[in-house]
Amino acid sequence: MKQQHETFAISRTEDGFRVYNPADPTKSYSVGGGPDAPTCTCPDFQFHEGDPNWRCRHIPAVLAQYERENGKSYESEERAAIQEEAGALPESLI
Repeated sequence: MKQQHETFAISRTEDGFRVYNPADPTKSYSVGGGPDAPTCTCPDFQFHEGDPNWRCRHIPAVLAQYERENGKSYESEERAAIQEEAGALPESLI
């Protein structure tokens, strides 16, 4: 029987997040992309790649950790960064 709730070690990388089960650190996966179109290098995600609504167990783990550490969701921070970036552009480019 598969465990209902897995514990993952998650660390930030240049391209997103590295995710692995501490019981088997040799199998690590990279979670990247934004909350609207997340990606993961795990075989489950690759198998379901054509289904935009399917998420492997690594993606919710990353989003939940991000929210716990920052007190806000990854999605709201991404939105704020986009708005901030748009505010920094010269008016001629907006």
